Amino acid sequence: MTDVCDLQIEMSRLRAENERLQALLDTENSAVLARVEQVASGWDALRTELAAQKAVNLQLAERLAACSAVLGRLAGRGKVCECQLAEENKLPLPTV
Repeated sequence: MTDVCDLQIEMSRLRAENERLQALLDTENSAVLARVEQVASGWDALRTELAAQKAVNLQLAERLAACSAVLGRLAGRGKVCECQLAEENKLPLPTV
């Protein structure tokens, strides 16, 4: 009879240990999932920021292209830089 009682006690202890470990595992899983969600949220924020920076870069590239076109037209008229304008107006050359 003692063997059956001992086995029941051991089984009960093992069940309690199993429940404790399962609860610990659930807690760890919850913490890991929360951290994964934080990382995913961070990636989303970075993607959004990158898209905004890309849009700004495209706008700047368009403005640069427009400025280059204007400078190209000025160069076609012989007005390339301040040096030429200073020469025409007899202004001193700018010092760099």
